[in-house]
Amino acid sequence: MFMKKFISVISILTVGFLSACSEQKFPVTFHLEAPPSDSGKFTFYHHGVCYSKAPFFSHNQIDSYYSFPAGDNTYGIVVIAKKGYAPRIEAMTEENKGKKILPVVNGHTMQPMQIYDRPITGGKLAILGGFSPADLKEMSEFISPKDEKREEPILKMAPYTRPLLEKEDPNDKKAEQKESTSKSSDAKVIRKRRGRI
Repeated sequence: MFMKKFISVISILTVGFLSACSEQKFPVTFHLEAPPSDSGKFTFYHHGVCYSKAPFFSHNQIDSYYSFPAGDNTYGIVVIAKKGYAPRIEAMTEENKGKKILPVVNGHTMQPMQIYDRPITGGKLAILGGFSPADLKEMSEFISPKDEKREEPILKMAPYTRPLLEKEDPNDKKAEQKESTSKSSDAKVIRKRRGRI
């Protein structure tokens, strides 16, 4: 009896631990442009360009970041890869010269980057803008700043700014789409009925 209870408790703790580990509070991912696809199983479209759903680089491989002022009064960031991941970035961008990279932060698609005629070396990838100090403050709890003193003045502004990259709830999106579809279909029915009258 004791052993059964013990095993049950261990199972619950293990499941809780694994789910906590798998959940990322402020996910940052980078997606490569992919060949056009109609299936939507492994790809998605953004502004008419097809991208792979599977990121080639993500927050799990990020060691640290530093920010910089962007042209639209927001901040951009440069993320620095953990040791051993720089060759992967170089190899993937070498294979995909001429294509685009789409960063996704907390469910928000950011400004795409173009890979030109050279691969990206040095293990650094940029997101060109879109962060407020509040966003950077939240992100800094999960991805360490490269230089804390350098980032300190920006992070101190966090309480006085609003987040631009709050996590989007897919369920809310589905509800909005459903409501929008419902309104659209109702409007069509009304138009048809008016036409008959």
